Formats: sequence, structure tokens, C-alpha cells
Amino acid sequence: MAPGATFARRLQICNGTGKPIVVQLYAGAAEISAGAFRIIEGRASNELTGWISVQPPRATLQPGQRLLATATFRVPRQAESGERYGVLLAELPPQQRSDGVKVASRVGVRVYLDVGPGGAPKSDFVVDSLQAARRPDGKAQVTARVHNTGKRALDIVGSLTLRDGPGGQSGGPYPAQLGTTLSPGDTEGVLVPIDTAVLDGPWTARLILQSGLLERRVEAGLTFPDAPGAEAPPVDVEQLAASSDQGLNLLPALVTVGLTVLALGGLVGWRRRRQ
Repeated sequence: MAPGATFARRLQICNGTGKPIVVQLYAGAAEISAGAFRIIEGRASNELTGWISVQPPRATLQPGQRLLATATFRVPRQAESGERYGVLLAELPPQQRSDGVKVASRVGVRVYLDVGPGGAPKSDFVVDSLQAARRPDGKAQVTARVHNTGKRALDIVGSLTLRDGPGGQSGGPYPAQLGTTLSPGDTEGVLVPIDTAVLDGPWTARLILQSGLLERRVEAGLTFPDAPGAEAPPVDVEQLAASSDQGLNLLPALVTVGLTVLALGGLVGWRRRRQ
């Protein structure tokens, strides 16, 4: 969005419990740290939360009832270019446990808001290397070092396949562990756990990683170490042609979605502790 822009998005909150609930609706601060999108605890604020107002701020929902709320974004005219992170939250009143600790549940929708003229900045990333290892329980895993070379945050998904193994064996696809988010310029490891029994190798490993429509495919020869807890040296990868390379990054952000559902009931999104 350009500096000075004002826009609104709607979100739907559903009471999935069997009793009335009271929810508070507000914008909270978030950050990308150590390869993860993190909601900052409590009613933390940042620059982005000061640009967002949510109406209504409080509502009572009967069992099965749905509410459409509106989040209005007002970007200041003097706002500097760059990406900001936040979350739209629906929070239940805190409940006091027998030990005196108060626990509040909340669920939310991520917000990725980039400020700057001329349309959305380009998204891009590269896979630098693959590293084979054994976990302490002896099961195999592969870690891909991924570098965000673009101007937007990336949420990485993907899978790994193994072929040309001992006796012509193959395996996979094995899904990458979810939850890896890279801010612009960051390099983090994307972990692919392998839960089936895998011989040491050698193997030909092919990895496909995606963020929205942006896709990267790489291949490398891997050999897993014998000992539990051991790591093999990282190996360089061969870049393969991607089936789709449009430079787009369709993040699960509120600013790209017209309607998002928050389901309240049974999901503990956050705990607040008080003595």
C-alpha cells in the first residue's frame, strides 16, 4: 500500500462452543524471529498496530453465532517504505485456575503489510545447501539452508524425495516441517524430518520449496551418517527448473484476503500468566 492509503478488510468470528462467549477484538504486534512468525505476548503494540482499528472491539456471541467485524487500516502519509507485521486477534476473557494462574485463549489472523509506491515488491529466495543428519532416535532428517533474497517475508512449504538409493530404493515425498517464515535478507534452515527407516545411502535428494506461487527445485547427492545425533557436511545443490516462477508471494495475510474465519472454541492460541 502507498503512504496515505486507507482500506478495510472484514473477518468472521464464529462461536464453536455450546455456550455464549464474550470476545475482545484488537490488533496485536508480531515479529519474524529465528525463522518463525511470532505473536508478541500480551497487548503489545508496534507501528502497524497504531494504524489499525477493529470494529466492534467487543462482542457477545451465542452458540453457533457468527460475527463479521471490520479492520480499518490507515497508513500515515509520512510512513517509510518497508514491511510490517501484526495480527488481528479475538480473545476470550481470562479464566482463573485452581493454582491462581489466569489463562486467556486467543486466535488470530496474520497481517503482512508492505508500504511503498509502485506495487508490491518482488519476492524471491534461493536454496544454498542441503545437509543430511540423524536425530538422536536414529531417524533421518534433511536441513535446507534457504536465503530470502526478495523484499517480502516468505512462508515456506515443500517436500523432499529420495531416489537412486541402495539397491535402487526410493522414498518420499517427505513434507517440510511447517512454520518456517523468513523476513527479507534472512537465511534459515528448513527442516524435512524423515519418519521412515532410511539406509545411509548414497541417495539423490530432490527438494521442492514454495512460498505462494514462487517455487524453487534443487537436487543433491546425500549420504546419511551412521550414528544417532550425527550430521554430515552440507553439500551444494543443483538448481532445477521450476514449474512455476512468477515472482509472486501469496502469503496467508489479511491484506490479501477478503474474508477470513476465526473459530473460537477448543483452540488455545496464547496463554497469559499472572501471579
